[in-house]
Amino acid sequence: MPSHPFRRPVPERTYRRPRVTLFHVIRRTIMKLVDMQVWDVAGSMAFYSLLSVVPAAIAVVSIVSLLGLEDETVHTGAELLHELLPGLNPDVVTAALLALANTDGGVPGVVLGLVGSIIAASNVFASFHRAMHRIHDTREGRRFLWFRTVIFFETLTLMIAVIAVLLLVLIGGGLSERLGDLLGLPATTVAAWNLLKWPVILALIVFAVTVAYHWGPNVVQPPFRWMSWGGLAAVLTLFAMTVLLGWLAERFGTFDRILGTLNGLVVIMVVVWISYIVLVAGAAFDAELLRGRQLAAGLPAGDVLQLRTRHTGVLEFLDEDTARARATARAVAQSARTGEPVTMPASPWLAEADTFWSIDSLDRVVSTGRPYDAGDRAG
Repeated sequence: MPSHPFRRPVPERTYRRPRVTLFHVIRRTIMKLVDMQVWDVAGSMAFYSLLSVVPAAIAVVSIVSLLGLEDETVHTGAELLHELLPGLNPDVVTAALLALANTDGGVPGVVLGLVGSIIAASNVFASFHRAMHRIHDTREGRRFLWFRTVIFFETLTLMIAVIAVLLLVLIGGGLSERLGDLLGLPATTVAAWNLLKWPVILALIVFAVTVAYHWGPNVVQPPFRWMSWGGLAAVLTLFAMTVLLGWLAERFGTFDRILGTLNGLVVIMVVVWISYIVLVAGAAFDAELLRGRQLAAGLPAGDVLQLRTRHTGVLEFLDEDTARARATARAVAQSARTGEPVTMPASPWLAEADTFWSIDSLDRVVSTGRPYDAGDRAG
């Protein structure tokens, strides 16, 4: 009996040179995101991002407090955040940052804030790497300390890049005109920069996302390209979200004015969560597009992408441990079924049934049947 009795039969067709379509790639991307539960992955990234905000703010405010520039810098930073996130009230941000500035953290505040923000932000990178591994059908293969060291420097690089992008955003409007007057630049040059500022920033962000997609998973990717379709789609989607937020804020007012300060912050966190979903979706699209190209080249990429694993140390250790655990499990189950003794190397993982540390069934119902297997349906 067919599994879908009410589905209309589809006529067959002979394809001389069959290839998967873009619609197939999009569908496989969606199913990949559902299978990996992307909402949980993005949730962990958003959570660690939230943890990194407070120590980063403490570090920045402590630095400008030591320089005696907290009032001017805090107001400028609040206006910058309002330009990036129009739904956020700059007065609320200013009050919060000035409250941090009045705590007089000094040098310890700078050090603790920087260390805390880097550690918290590095967890975002770790979550991103795990998402890239799952998308590319692999796992992390580097030792823990080496992996965390790499993540640390990746976080530092991202922070420097974010500061550079924020400076590009800041050098616009009235500030660009003042800088142009100071440097003696003609007004046409300043106007051209104000016009080209956002395309330049978008191009830099697309390049950064493409680099992250290329080096994030534990696989050796095909030759690097300056732009990936998934990265471009993700960045354009995020930019459209920012424009939409700006339109909503201009039409209805800031989030905290509509929903209250706390609910406004919740909305911002939801936006961050959705942004991470979009970011992971772009990587999944690139992976499924590569899968389609590998299939067109005759490679067996239907189940696993045909990409060489870059780091294998931890993977080899886990495989060896899994093999030992399975051998132990088979020996115990076979002896329980047949009642025959088994001979194996002495190990702390095995003991006689009557010892204190042994795990016995205690004559209880310990199984409710076999788990689901796709092979059962095929059969």
